[in-house]
Amino acid sequence: MNYRVEASNTSRATVFVAFITLLTAMSVPMSAQEGSVRAGLNAGMQSSIMRYSMYPFVGEFQSTVDEGAVVGVVFVFDMNRNWGIQFEATWNNANFSVQRGEDPRTALSMENRTLLEFPVLLRFDPGFEVIPVYIAAGPVLTVVSNPERRFAATWFGFTEREGWRSWSRVYDDDMTSLRLAAEVGVDATSGCCSFLASARFQHPLSRAVHDDFLSVRFLSIWRLQMTVLVRL
Repeated sequence: MNYRVEASNTSRATVFVAFITLLTAMSVPMSAQEGSVRAGLNAGMQSSIMRYSMYPFVGEFQSTVDEGAVVGVVFVFDMNRNWGIQFEATWNNANFSVQRGEDPRTALSMENRTLLEFPVLLRFDPGFEVIPVYIAAGPVLTVVSNPERRFAATWFGFTEREGWRSWSRVYDDDMTSLRLAAEVGVDATSGCCSFLASARFQHPLSRAVHDDFLSVRFLSIWRLQMTVLVRL
């Protein structure tokens, strides 16, 4: 079991590194003429649409959970007037708790899940003069720095023989995962500084927990963020 988990983590990292290598190879012919680099900080708020199934209920439940603030550093390499590559390293610490049913009743919670994200996005600027809109898309490698015992599932029920009783299990989070991200935003530049406002959608490619008793997957992740960049 441990070997399969490690192999899965390695394959995700390999795919992510291969994408970075491809973008780097694409940028080399352009960098000699028009390349420039901008660096800065970003901050935003994030929420997720989560679906989970839990014994003894049939089917999936859906909940919207608030994952709080996201902060990070950003590097944008402008290959030319229209194309660029955006690298980020962001941090997020999330907690949530949801309950379903009455008798039986189930509860699912996640506590102090510290997530590091490393997006690599290919940017396109259509060149609108009135509104400096851009779009971007690419993979996101996520790393959970504390994957042990992140999810807790609890079942509450009443029986005539034993009365009210509860039963719980804890589950490890997946240490690494891949997501696909798409972003649209406004990139306003004044002198050497740039101010960005953007909305980002992410879709995880794997489940956070997959077990006979509990299955958890984040269907979509939404983020609104502001970024300040300085041209180096």
